Amino acid sequence: MFQQLATLLGSCEKLVLTLAPKGEQMTVLVAPTVKGGTEAGLSLPLVLTATPAELDAGFLDALAGYTSSRRSLSEQVEATTAVLDAAKTAQTQIASKAIANAGKSKSTPQLPNEGSEGEDEDELADGTAEAETAPVQAPTSDGHPPESKGTDLAALLDD
Repeated sequence: MFQQLATLLGSCEKLVLTLAPKGEQMTVLVAPTVKGGTEAGLSLPLVLTATPAELDAGFLDALAGYTSSRRSLSEQVEATTAVLDAAKTAQTQIASKAIANAGKSKSTPQLPNEGSEGEDEDELADGTAEAETAPVQAPTSDGHPPESKGTDLAALLDD
């Protein structure tokens, strides 16, 4: 029994073994304290309630199954942690490269395109473009506004 408990004790900080009477039966509590407390599932206790004869016959098998389940869970936690650490490292490297590339592109002056000479003449000092306005026509000699050269809507309806 103590060899099995020693195997279980190797994967935790300490192991609490509690025995309590329950009528004709006994309750056995095996509660490991997890190192660092990183995974709650690893600190779930083994609780068995049976007669002393049943515990003599099956306690070691139950303890062996519990120990292997904890080991499996612990291995899964370690594997998941390793995958997450690798992903975090990869993302950190990608972010560092992106920041370095962004810093390089901002420090390099942008030259205007050759075909766009003169197109930026309407651009204001703050980088916004001035809106183009339609030319204003002067009134005619009789003081009335000039005739519109737009579409005559009445002529379209007469067709």
